[in-house]
Amino acid sequence: MREVKTRTLNNNSYEGSHVMQYGTQRISNETVSVYQGSFTYWNFTSNPFQSSESMGVVNQRDADLYSMWQTYKKSTGEPEQKRELLKKIKEITAHRTHLDSSVSMIEGQLLADRLIEVRGDGMALEDDWDCLKSMVRTYETHCGSLTQYGMKHT
Repeated sequence: MREVKTRTLNNNSYEGSHVMQYGTQRISNETVSVYQGSFTYWNFTSNPFQSSESMGVVNQRDADLYSMWQTYKKSTGEPEQKRELLKKIKEITAHRTHLDSSVSMIEGQLLADRLIEVRGDGMALEDDWDCLKSMVRTYETHCGSLTQYGMKHT
């Protein structure tokens, strides 16, 4: 709770948010899985064409592909429509793979050149929002759209 309080203060003044904790505080060290259970998420990009049941849990960024994949698996209609759907699924998956690898390459180069540093635990992920927006625009100008999926890298 101390880290949250520090992060919500506005430059260590008391003009920031007031951090409050309600309810039974003795459970604050327990994990959510104690109450919700734990299970594997459906992850299309890790193994896209292997059948996996997710018990209803799908990452929001994978929801569109999950829906397409379920439609493809259940399709009994025209073979041409099924081929087109599979083609679209493969295109989206290829774009995601390209996006992940290009962001990883850029990050590796920036870390190697010490142009950025890894944030410590409890630190805000971003302080300079104008810089972040500029970096996203630059990436999209030279490398293509990040899409909703790619926004995970921001």
